Amino acid sequence: MATPNRYTAPTKGGPLIRRQDPETSEPLPRSTDPRTPEQPEQRLPIEEFTDTVDSTEAVTELPALDVFPKKLAKADRARLLGTLEALLFASTEALTPARLAEVVGVPIGTVKECLNDLAAELDASGRPYELRRHAGRFRLFTRADYYAFLLRLKSLRKVEKLTPAALETLAIVAYRQPVIRAEVEAIRGVRAGPLLRALLDRKLVKVVGRAAVPGAPLQYGTTDRFLDRFGLEGTKDLPSLKEFQQGRI
Repeated sequence: MATPNRYTAPTKGGPLIRRQDPETSEPLPRSTDPRTPEQPEQRLPIEEFTDTVDSTEAVTELPALDVFPKKLAKADRARLLGTLEALLFASTEALTPARLAEVVGVPIGTVKECLNDLAAELDASGRPYELRRHAGRFRLFTRADYYAFLLRLKSLRKVEKLTPAALETLAIVAYRQPVIRAEVEAIRGVRAGPLLRALLDRKLVKVVGRAAVPGAPLQYGTTDRFLDRFGLEGTKDLPSLKEFQQGRI
């Protein structure tokens, strides 16, 4: 038996009528229709796929560094001291020797030596600011002799003071850390939640873990900002009870 034709014979003057595949009953592909030959694939020009950069867009690049030599001559050392002073002056936070070494591209040991030299130079020259070290970080501070004049500046932001209750809570955390809220409340006799949240917001206190007791409550401790704010190298430098009793604080 002959295989059926793919297309029925058209009526006179009429179009071809598409038929179904005899095996699958699916419409036959259009490409098999002799009246509609398959069109070649159209491709977009290559430039349509090329990534372009707007020439008007500004590209910001870091300036090339004038790398310091491994062996510093006298002029190189003076320039390095000036560079470190500029970085400390412009920074809004205390910087570690490792961070400074990363920026200037010299060994950390050289940076530490230069920081000591810079501190001595600032003291000897009577500059209005001094270099202090707190918690392993360095920062420039205005000397106390100029504080009264700085207060006269209208643009000087007043230092936000802590309330006595907040200071008391902060002291408990500092001396008893890691400490949970229940311990703070047991010592003060009042709720400590709002004050702890306020100290967390000011980044004077942080969560350091969870206590190994039922409920696993949060444990609190002090931050580097706390050390910086109170001029401490570490918590070991906190005044002792004996110093308080002797009136040295």
